[in-house]
Amino acid sequence: LTPLARIRRANNPQQKSRGRKVPQVAQKLRQRSLRKQRPCRAKVPPAGPDAVAKYTKDLTAYLKKAGPTSLAVLGDKVKRPAGVTKIKTILESNEETFVVK
Repeated sequence: LTPLARIRRANNPQQKSRGRKVPQVAQKLRQRSLRKQRPCRAKVPPAGPDAVAKYTKDLTAYLKKAGPTSLAVLGDKVKRPAGVTKIKTILESNEETFVVK
């Protein structure tokens, strides 16, 4: 059965459910369709060069204080501003400052 047919069957008391829990199925299908209709998150505009420079400075300061650190820990400890690219991209673009192993 198509999802629409299942919903119609669940809403029609004359249809037999044949031992299945059709109302729960219909309820789940309704929830799925509502999820699809929800608007997406707003896209964050790219950050300016000041935000990228500050993020790079924060990464450098943390690494000087903590020493060699894994990318997972580094990403957790130094919060990335909205609109700044991923930490791996920042580290690769500043190869003269950072060494990634």
